[in-house]
Amino acid sequence: MEPVPFEQFRNSLQPVGVIRPVDPATLVSIQEVANSIQGLEEVTREGLTRLVAENPNAVPVLALVCRVSQEKLKSALQHGLGSAGWKKLARSAPRSIVDLLDDRFGLVEEVTAQRQHSWTFADMLVERRAGGLNAARTVGIGRLVENQVEELVKSLGLPYQMRTEFVGRYGRRAPCDVAIPAGGESAEIVVAIKSFGSTGSKQTDAVREIEEMADVRESRQFAFAFLDGIGWLRRQSDLRRIVALWEQRKLDGVFNLSMLAAFRGELQDAARRRGLLPAT
Repeated sequence: MEPVPFEQFRNSLQPVGVIRPVDPATLVSIQEVANSIQGLEEVTREGLTRLVAENPNAVPVLALVCRVSQEKLKSALQHGLGSAGWKKLARSAPRSIVDLLDDRFGLVEEVTAQRQHSWTFADMLVERRAGGLNAARTVGIGRLVENQVEELVKSLGLPYQMRTEFVGRYGRRAPCDVAIPAGGESAEIVVAIKSFGSTGSKQTDAVREIEEMADVRESRQFAFAFLDGIGWLRRQSDLRRIVALWEQRKLDGVFNLSMLAAFRGELQDAARRRGLLPAT
């Protein structure tokens, strides 16, 4: 994956607040559908119908655009189309789903309006999905991001170790937040996870740790940074230094929650190249 421009990465950082976690599979699905919606030349019922027919998982995502929960979606489909099963309806009557969402909830107008905002389309959908979850408790963005990355690693079936050190060039050691398959000399892939809602001494330490990880890693080792939180916007010079490590190929990628699908693909490819996953 080619490095993204600094401004694009900066603008995709998530706002900080109290956020309910969304599982990685849902995030990836939302991102894929959002990219398809964003790629439409024009938002029409016909275009959205093709999207639903090609990907039934687009149905609950389109409902999110209209601020419709899954429960409300099922009720509307049952009442209007005689079935709450959107996957079955997407295969048999995709246009009917789009017509229902547009007639009742203004789907076309909502999609058109949301695509024009400065935040990414997927960011908005993830925020609405998170807000609709019945979580017993909420977590801050720092723990959320760490949990999301850990769950993504688990979903790939990779062995890993959290919050450890790895051995790189000339036997030097450096800290990392995830080491795959383990820390120490066994590390083949390392990830730094740094998220902040406000700046402080820990943010200075985070930059130093990422730079140390990039400096120590061997050429055979893959090294990624995963950043989020608008605290980085107050330290843009530091953020730029980290993104520059990607541009200089000292890191293999710098990602955030809105780029989770891309990160999953890069991590999967790295694991295959290191023999940790079977080749396709």
